[in-house]
Amino acid sequence: MDRRDFFISHADSDLAWAEWIAQQLVEAGYTVELDVWDWVAGTNLVDAMRRALERAERVLAVYTDDYFAQRISQAEHTAAFASDRVVPVVVADCSIPELYAPLTRIELLGLEEDAARSRLLDGVSAGSRRPGSPVIFPGRVEFPRRLPRIWNVPARNPFFTGRDDLLRALDGRLRQSDAQAIAVVPLRGMGGVGKSQLAVEYAHRRAAGYEIVWWVNAENPTLATSGLVELSAALGLPAGSPAEVLRSLWSALARRTDWLLIYDNADSPPALAELRPPDSGRLLLTSRNPAFGRFADLVEVGDFDRSESVALLRHRCPALSPGQADQIAAAVGDLPLAVEQAGCFLQETGLDVADYLGLLAASPAHAGLDDPTVDRHPGLVAVVTASRARLRAASPRAAVVFDQLAFCAAELLPLTPRRPAGNSGPFGVEIGDSAATADVVRQFTSLGLARNRGTALQVHRLVQALVRSFLSDNEQAQRCQQAQELLATVRPGNHDDPTVWSSYAVLTPHVQSLVAHSCSLGVPESQDFRVLLLDVVRYLEQSGRSRDALEMSLAAYQRWSKTLGGDHPDTLTAAHRYGNALVRLGDYGAARKVFESTHAGRGRALGADHMLTLGTAANLAVVAALAGDEQAARRITEDVLNRRRRVLGPDHPDTLESASNLGAHLDNLGEWKAAWELGQDTLARRQRVLGE
Repeated sequence: MDRRDFFISHADSDLAWAEWIAQQLVEAGYTVELDVWDWVAGTNLVDAMRRALERAERVLAVYTDDYFAQRISQAEHTAAFASDRVVPVVVADCSIPELYAPLTRIELLGLEEDAARSRLLDGVSAGSRRPGSPVIFPGRVEFPRRLPRIWNVPARNPFFTGRDDLLRALDGRLRQSDAQAIAVVPLRGMGGVGKSQLAVEYAHRRAAGYEIVWWVNAENPTLATSGLVELSAALGLPAGSPAEVLRSLWSALARRTDWLLIYDNADSPPALAELRPPDSGRLLLTSRNPAFGRFADLVEVGDFDRSESVALLRHRCPALSPGQADQIAAAVGDLPLAVEQAGCFLQETGLDVADYLGLLAASPAHAGLDDPTVDRHPGLVAVVTASRARLRAASPRAAVVFDQLAFCAAELLPLTPRRPAGNSGPFGVEIGDSAATADVVRQFTSLGLARNRGTALQVHRLVQALVRSFLSDNEQAQRCQQAQELLATVRPGNHDDPTVWSSYAVLTPHVQSLVAHSCSLGVPESQDFRVLLLDVVRYLEQSGRSRDALEMSLAAYQRWSKTLGGDHPDTLTAAHRYGNALVRLGDYGAARKVFESTHAGRGRALGADHMLTLGTAANLAVVAALAGDEQAARRITEDVLNRRRRVLGPDHPDTLESASNLGAHLDNLGEWKAAWELGQDTLARRQRVLGE
């Protein structure tokens, strides 16, 4: 086995320290294994850690609070501690668990680089492991604690939580020697996801790798140019007009590679095209606009993982239990800015969690989401308000659609261009022609108001709640009614066809959300929306989601009995669907009562011979048989068969189905001769009509 002197165990957030320590050891003649140096993409981390622990003489552990909080680093430490091979190196003020407190430690906290190097090498030296002669210094490495000479990055957020995967992705992109010099970090959705905080944290962690790190407010070209002029002055370059200063700055940066520019909150690629620096260094760019993918491949920044939300909430409000923090994280949808604001609000107010959740649901703007953060972020309410105002100015039609989506579910909703009646196309709601559809998607995503996957849009639940709170009661009712009409434009296909069930699965939460809002606002459901709802119920029934079908059909039946009347066709269809769900759930007694009532209602409204009336009667016969009442099943089925023969003809498929059902009832009642004769006749007719 290829033995190593040291395996460096560290938290992801302490990578800069791990690399600096590893470099000192290598220069001193030791052999070192470090994950980011030695483990390539695709490596099985568990196996790699096991092998590293097996071949290392000692495990150098970089002690920080993050080290003791990270699961993987603690697994490494536990294994090394059990074999008495741990070399603790303390690089930050941290709480060391009592079990490890007796270990002799190498303390680097507060030392300058030369003193830290000496203490590190003195601490690890043991007999022959210390080189016997001077080692030639192979090159300069920056001490992790030292900031670059040219630096204006905002202060680090002491409450920064998680994001290890994103930080690693950024580091990998920016450190590739053969890569483009630009990494774009946009939020494909909305403000408040933590793009700027991520950039600040990255800059602080990797500061030692640069001589110049400069933060530029890139919200518009004027502000960006001003920030770059300030950088030019910090570098001691000649003053002049903005154009002259930029030419001089680009020329100076082109002659060096040790710089990182951070363009924060960039709005428009064309506006910044003239401010693109030379390719010799690195550019980190944060934006809500996915169009910056034209510069380089995007690094997506999304919501927190639940564990990250819980950690930040409990950091901000230590009184929260893990379960309470989980409830709050779910309520704010793991949106980082909202998580931060909720934690601060709870800590400052001491409000009970249940009361806070109620306030958040009823009035989100008063639940701390309007409060600026400690790093001067204006807060989620201000972000959504400003973006919505810009949307109204840029595209009033898109602004109306955005308000409508506030009443749909916080799930992806596909859009598709409107097509002539009878023309099939991609599944989705129709908001206009191709140009209008593209405009809506572009406006939403460029302003950070929605995420998109192709032309499918998703608005965050908190953004939806805030938009609803901005609307008056009349506006809410109007937008909810329009949202019903919008959703009813979708054409998912035949609900009995399993190949289109995925489309119905996408639609179901939006229908449920609109029903809930319509009921709350007292908005009647339009005819087209009622048809869609009944189709969704049928899909739920056919796809095996019988409990969901039962709940939706029962609620619709009860609602429409009051608003439309008990004998309205849609009310009766909802009752029929409710009966079907009861049958599938095995409640035959309740189903029989429902079908009896529905049959009577359809008879009054449509007539005894209407195909829907006969369909309900046929179901009533089936459920009577399932309940053990074969005589009633026979009587009802005979009546249905006679009516269908008269109305549809003896060879119609529905008539033949009734004949087949009657034969089964006769057989169950022991009338085998009659059953055989009817069966022979039915078989002959089906062979003649349908073929062998």
